[in-house]
Amino acid sequence: MGKPATERRLKVALVIGGLPYGGVETSFLLVARRLRELGHEPVIINVSGTGEYESVYREYGFDPIHAGESKKVLKTSRLDTALRLRRILRDLNPDIIHTAHFSANYHVRIGAVGLGIPVIMHCRNIKRMKSFRRFADKVLSRITTKYLAVSKAVAEVVQQDHNVAGRPVQVLYNAISSEKMNVEPADLSEFPQLEGQGPLVVVCSRLVKQKNVDVIIRAFVRALDAVPDMRMLVMGDGSERDALTALAVGEGVADKVAFAGFRQDAPALLRAAAARKAVFAMVSDYEGFSNALTEAMYCGIPAVISEHVPNREVTGEAARVVPIDEASVAASLETILTDAELYDRMSTQAVTVAEQLTIEPHVDDLVAVYRELVGGDEL
Repeated sequence: MGKPATERRLKVALVIGGLPYGGVETSFLLVARRLRELGHEPVIINVSGTGEYESVYREYGFDPIHAGESKKVLKTSRLDTALRLRRILRDLNPDIIHTAHFSANYHVRIGAVGLGIPVIMHCRNIKRMKSFRRFADKVLSRITTKYLAVSKAVAEVVQQDHNVAGRPVQVLYNAISSEKMNVEPADLSEFPQLEGQGPLVVVCSRLVKQKNVDVIIRAFVRALDAVPDMRMLVMGDGSERDALTALAVGEGVADKVAFAGFRQDAPALLRAAAARKAVFAMVSDYEGFSNALTEAMYCGIPAVISEHVPNREVTGEAARVVPIDEASVAASLETILTDAELYDRMSTQAVTVAEQLTIEPHVDDLVAVYRELVGGDEL
């Protein structure tokens, strides 16, 4: 059973499906580091036991516990995964179980039946799951103590697709590390495509279809007539990278678009982009709450986003919300980059908003949730 509420130190099991490079994995690492700084005991459980980002966790002194050794253990037909997690959780006896990723949410809640430990399911995306996953989430809502949603839009999906048991749902926006962001600007000279001092259109995301980076490239081409010295920086990797590179060639802008791949130094590159004047573009079909967008805003970079990017709930004037079509995106890029007064207002608002979305207040709110569920403010 969970520990009594009179103990000050919280043991928190942070359970994740795998540890590839990604926003969820970065968020959990930030949470774990801050919990440890506050004197709590975060324990990382990697259900699949896979993912190159695990090495970064180890650099910060976290040694993830593996429930498996391949992605095969994530299949919903694998009851042994849930039983293995149950044994791990029983041995750990944490005060709180906090999960992310469908695979972790699914197997942990089955494994946690009868253990008496509160289970928080952290929901991070507005994409509707396939029918079996929606059915499983509805059934398993009875084993869920509380839902956290990274935006109001995600909370609506939780209520629709998960929460038949009527559990409490709380919105807790994603947070970024101010320590990580307070760096010197990178040297952009490694990218010959960015030569000069003209403004930049910046993309930082996985290069997959849902992100619609092709729309942004075509919009960039259109906007060049109004802003001829503009260049484009694309950070990230994924299945669409080759197609996007070919698109830049086909549109005749390969010499103006730099594909940087996945970058550990993304904050320094954002700082460099901000120094030249930049707009961050994200016109995804769906998102949860983008940390990359918040990081860009922290550097004073305004944004052009689609209505499906839930950060719009907090961005205010820092972002223009547009339909997902190249003409609309291009028009907003042109307006922001050619109206100095507008750019300055948007940039100031971006910093103001992003400075409120840092990890310290985020974890304070998270610990308050933990205390509430364990039972007592004296923790």
